[in-house]
Amino acid sequence: MPSTDIADTNERQEVAFARLSKKAAFAHIAIADGSLPVNAHYFGFALRNQAGSPQWLALDAGRWGQLKAFIQRGKQWQQLQSGGELPLSQRSFPHHYPLIVFSMAAGEQVTVFLQANSRFSYFAPQQPKISVLTRAVFHAEQQQRWLSQGVFLGVILVMVIYNFLIYTIVRDISYLWFVLSLLGVGIYFAFFYGFMLEFIWPESPIWDVHSFVFVLSFTGFARIFFTRSYLHTAVELPSINRLLHILAALYLIPLALAVISLSGWRDFVNELIQIIGALGTAVLLMMLLAGVVGYRKGYKPALFFIIANALFIVGAILFIFRETGWWPDNFFTRYVAQIGVIAQVIIFSLGLAYRLNRAQLELANEKLAVERLATEQAREKSQLMAEQKQALEREVAERTADLQQKTVALQAALQHISNSEHYLRELNQVKNKLFSIISHDLRSPVITLDSFLNLISRHAERLSPDEMRKLSMKTRQALSSLSFLLDNLLHWSKTQMEHYSVQREKTDISDLIEKNLLLFDYQFEEKNIDIYRCVARPSEVFVDRAMMDIVLRNLISNALKFTPEDGAVTITTSINTDNQLLISIANTGKGFSETQLQAILQGAKPEPERGTRNEKGTGLGLMLVREFVAANGGVIRFSNQPEGGALVEVLLPHLP
Repeated sequence: MPSTDIADTNERQEVAFARLSKKAAFAHIAIADGSLPVNAHYFGFALRNQAGSPQWLALDAGRWGQLKAFIQRGKQWQQLQSGGELPLSQRSFPHHYPLIVFSMAAGEQVTVFLQANSRFSYFAPQQPKISVLTRAVFHAEQQQRWLSQGVFLGVILVMVIYNFLIYTIVRDISYLWFVLSLLGVGIYFAFFYGFMLEFIWPESPIWDVHSFVFVLSFTGFARIFFTRSYLHTAVELPSINRLLHILAALYLIPLALAVISLSGWRDFVNELIQIIGALGTAVLLMMLLAGVVGYRKGYKPALFFIIANALFIVGAILFIFRETGWWPDNFFTRYVAQIGVIAQVIIFSLGLAYRLNRAQLELANEKLAVERLATEQAREKSQLMAEQKQALEREVAERTADLQQKTVALQAALQHISNSEHYLRELNQVKNKLFSIISHDLRSPVITLDSFLNLISRHAERLSPDEMRKLSMKTRQALSSLSFLLDNLLHWSKTQMEHYSVQREKTDISDLIEKNLLLFDYQFEEKNIDIYRCVARPSEVFVDRAMMDIVLRNLISNALKFTPEDGAVTITTSINTDNQLLISIANTGKGFSETQLQAILQGAKPEPERGTRNEKGTGLGLMLVREFVAANGGVIRFSNQPEGGALVEVLLPHLP
């Protein structure tokens, strides 16, 4: 019987094993009842613990449907089971991957016999391979899985929410299809890395095996209809549109086979992997082809479509080839698709914004052209009236009055054109400011997050647990900063739209203060900052509750950012002699710079400054606070305290 020495190491250890016939397996396994499965595979090997201390071991024998381990310790036997076809509750170790977990004493030697069989061909490794993981190796692999996929799924969730909110505002169907395709990608990777089996359907392993067909078919449909709506293929690219319809119809084939396989009539899992992989590749290539053809026909937004798809298509195809066995499994083929997804999400978001802005500009230009045509027609009519003046002397008075009326109409039309041009200039300024914020302020946290992810993905094996924890914390902070910036940017963008209105209601400010303090509870505790409250209950005002929530969140965030460790933040509310509610937020440490105060007084976007822990701001928060307070009939004042630190006072009309 082959024997392998197990050491306390930070890497997987290959195990030498021997294949056994059913007769040989029955002869070795003393506790067997004589009814061993006919189609099962049997393996035998010995393990010896050379670590000098007790060992917790996880045995990885491959992705078998049903796996039983018979462990012999002298005259005693231990039986454990796992397998991809068993619910988690029936596995000796409840994990999404079939592992056999047991312990060995220092210097102990055990003999292990494995019985492996599968109902589905998907759970039958072509070349069986057995390895052993120590506790440290197992936890390191799990930590890497949680960290990398947690960050990835977090980014997907943020972008899903962001684009869905934009869809609710502009009602452009392209955004909805884009959101659905993002959801499909997120659900698939949650399935691929075992999160769906562990948390959503732990007792349905057979459904888990087939769920990828339904998820990827749904994602394929969403991508096809996103391409149709974004590039207007029904009108602009009819040939491409027909091919997209054919691809959508072909997805019915794997769906039907999945239902048959799921019912147990016949095993189609391996065939479904190949079919779904081929269809996914075809859809991605068709998206790229549609973008290229659309751009060559002069549709400028198609450029974003090409750029966004290029890296993702290469990564996704390599990932599909890896899953179908056409390409070897390595770090690059495992994660390049997810990197491409993040790049695609960001570029598509910019492309959708550009497409929306372009449509608005085209509509404004069409309106201006109609107005100019009306003006030219009025001028031509005036000239005609002047030429006929001498021939129509009897109608001089009537024509003169009519000419005066036309002149007034002409002046009104010219004034309307002037107003339209002014509106277009303001719209262009908003667009330039929005693109400036996206390209400058949003780029920095994205680059920071990317650098942290690169550091984790490329050097995870060389980082200590403490360094990994610190880096994970920084990554989470970077993601939180990005989410906070996107939230501010979305609300600021909404204020620039004409149909955005203030929804005032009776609001207790003390509740909003406590809610937002709870959001930053962890950051206050981390910097050891004391919070002093002197908040009257109730402190009721008649304002837009959502706006005041954003105002308080930004002011508390600023106070936290510029307060040093062991500092203090003081929040008070009171009613002044003019029956106004005064909200004061003061912090020790760093106050406003002269440059910031000047910008605030002039109504401009203040230059961002770094906090006490080098936290980077954008200046967008203070600009948003100032606009929201003014929109609710309030007044905001910014100043520095004599003893150091900043003071912000907000005056709001109090309820009678």
